[in-house]
Amino acid sequence: MPGLARLADRGTLFLDEVADIPLPAQTALLRFLDSMEVRAIGGQHTHRVDVQIVSATNRDLGEMVAGRSFRADLLYRLNAFTLHLPPLGARSDFALIVRHLMRKLAPDAAITDAAITALSLRKWPGNIRELQAALQRALVRGADYVDEGSFDDHPLQEETDSCPTCRGHPLDESRCRDIRRTYREASENISETARRLGLSRTTVYKHLGL
Repeated sequence: MPGLARLADRGTLFLDEVADIPLPAQTALLRFLDSMEVRAIGGQHTHRVDVQIVSATNRDLGEMVAGRSFRADLLYRLNAFTLHLPPLGARSDFALIVRHLMRKLAPDAAITDAAITALSLRKWPGNIRELQAALQRALVRGADYVDEGSFDDHPLQEETDSCPTCRGHPLDESRCRDIRRTYREASENISETARRLGLSRTTVYKHLGL
């Protein structure tokens, strides 16, 4: 298989949740970023690629460097230009985001201005993922109409416990709850949980405390 780096040649390679990359893989990533050369597993030839790297995380990589869980040289290599996205609760375009998600979830369904106002007054530690889940639950009640009463019986933040490492960090807690809930829905299958969430098995193991 050519691998994602070769498939992204002359394009963009997006590294999501870059903070969750294990230290050994960080070394391999740094080597790739320095040389822009890749070799298929079991292959004998290297291939040079031309890619633009974009990475994303909701963690403080500076703190992780201080804690020796993220390589300082990799951070310096990735940190050419940083774009900080405000949390959902601080966005001035909240209404536009809600309507965009509604179009994705149910193009024929409507949502009232009052419902959007009610949602804007809530805290969203889970950001977009939490808002999307709230809209999905509301749509289950009324498939073609969502108003401010659609959320009364559906708490927007589940009380499912999170792992000790994530406790006290709202964004990490929300993500951890998603992983643990999906793990149960997947009949406690690690591989299926990782597949559904697009995460590595190592990340799933970490949040489950296994």
